[in-house]
Amino acid sequence: MLMYTYATHIVSASRSTLEEFRKSGFGPRREETVIYSGIDLQPFARTVDKDEVRRRLNLPVDAPLICYVARFMPHKNHDQVLRVADLLNRKGLHCHLALAGTHGTRLDALKRAVHGRSDISLLIGLDDISELLMASDLFFFPSLEEGFGMVAAEAAAAGLPIVATDLPTIREACPPGYHRFMFDPNNDEAAAAHIETILDDAELRGGLAKEARQWVQRYSFRSTLDQTLVLYKKYL
Repeated sequence: MLMYTYATHIVSASRSTLEEFRKSGFGPRREETVIYSGIDLQPFARTVDKDEVRRRLNLPVDAPLICYVARFMPHKNHDQVLRVADLLNRKGLHCHLALAGTHGTRLDALKRAVHGRSDISLLIGLDDISELLMASDLFFFPSLEEGFGMVAAEAAAAGLPIVATDLPTIREACPPGYHRFMFDPNNDEAAAAHIETILDDAELRGGLAKEARQWVQRYSFRSTLDQTLVLYKKYL
C-alpha cells in the first residue's frame, strides 16, 4: 500500500499481472508499463547435435522427446505429465518425457513414481537447459499457477511447439499461433490430443518453430534494457 501511495509509475513483468493488480482495489490509477523480465537469447542462436545431447543425457534418440522444465512443486503439476504419458502409451504414441528441475517438495514422490519406467526421465540440476530444449521435439507445460511463464518463452526461443495449460500468464508468454494447443487445467485428453497432432505433422512443427523464434524477440534482454532505460530517462 505504501509503495502504491508514493509511486509515480507502476511497472509490471506481465500484462496479466498488471490486470490482477488493477483488480486489487487500490486508489487512482498511476502511469503503467509492462516490461518483461527478459531472457538470454544467445544460447538459442546456435545449433546443437540433438543425438549427441540426448545420448549425453541418457535420453533415447529414436523416439519423440517431450520436455518439461520446472521446480518439483505441487502447482507445477507433474502428476499430469505422468497421466498424459500413460494416455499417450495407450494411444500407441510412444514418446519419451524428460522432466528437468533442481528441487521441490514433490521430487522424492516423483522419483518413486517414475522408478522402473522407460518412458520418463528425471534430470536434476542440469547445467544447460537450453541444450535440452533444443534437443527436444515439444514442450509440455501443465502448470496450474504461473507469474508469467518465462520458461514458455525459452521453449519458444528453442523453436519448440508448446502444449500448455490455458492460463492468462502462460498464454501471454506463448506466440498467438500456439494458443489453439492450450488446454483447460488438468484436461488430460485435450493435452494428449494436442501433443499427438503436433508430433504427427512435421510441416506444422516447422511453421510453429518459425513463428516462435520471431515472437520471442520481444522477451530478449536487449528489449528489457531498452524499455527500462526509456522509463528511467523519463523521470530523471
